[in-house]
Amino acid sequence: MPDFVSKLNYLNFQTREKNIPLYLIIDEYDNFTNVVLNEQGNEVYHALTHASGFNIGWNISTSYQFNMMLGFSEEDVRTMLQYYKDAGQLPDNTDIEAMITEMKPWYDNYCFAEECLDRDPKMFNCDMVLYYLRNYMDLGKSPKLMIDPNTRTDYNKMKILIQLDRLDGDRKGVLRKITNEGQIVTTLVTTFPASEIANPEIFPSLLFYYGMLTISATRGSRIVLSIPNNNVRKQYYEFMREEVQDF
Repeated sequence: MPDFVSKLNYLNFQTREKNIPLYLIIDEYDNFTNVVLNEQGNEVYHALTHASGFNIGWNISTSYQFNMMLGFSEEDVRTMLQYYKDAGQLPDNTDIEAMITEMKPWYDNYCFAEECLDRDPKMFNCDMVLYYLRNYMDLGKSPKLMIDPNTRTDYNKMKILIQLDRLDGDRKGVLRKITNEGQIVTTLVTTFPASEIANPEIFPSLLFYYGMLTISATRGSRIVLSIPNNNVRKQYYEFMREEVQDF
């Protein structure tokens, strides 16, 4: 079996031959510093990172050119399922359209750039699609639990932010409003220093970057951030239930 380097070289050769741009997406590259900031506070975070000289990066999180790189379109999902069915990895009687219909309410409906609302299709969560596909390949049926436990938002991060309500703001009220109404109208903050993470004004933006909200519409100069699907909606309900029990 070819090793990793051989596979990467092959992929690079094929993309060059076909003149296809190749991008490497590194997920959670900032996880270490985020954990330090959330659990140890700003002073420890500053002590570890203040000497860093990396200041030439571009924030492309909401750039329209990259919107469809951050998920699977419905056509991507259909093509992938058909590929595995043709390869004999799915049962012969697999109904691909039924699979997509089942997945859409749980995994679909992401948009990461305002300019893409009317231009690009909504995107499926890649991890959740692959979780569903793995289960179907192994057992020949959809998973009993439509949510992969490994992709749930870390409740501890949310709880730390909520606990800041004793200092200022009403983050718990924002969560309650989103849970009840399914959306919030706000201004998306695209960049902010670590010292501003406790600012209650940016809380809806943090929920967007956590994957708990998605861009769904505009209201003048502001945008509507909405719960994208059942997967995330269930997490809101469970979080609010835990908060009530803790109270």
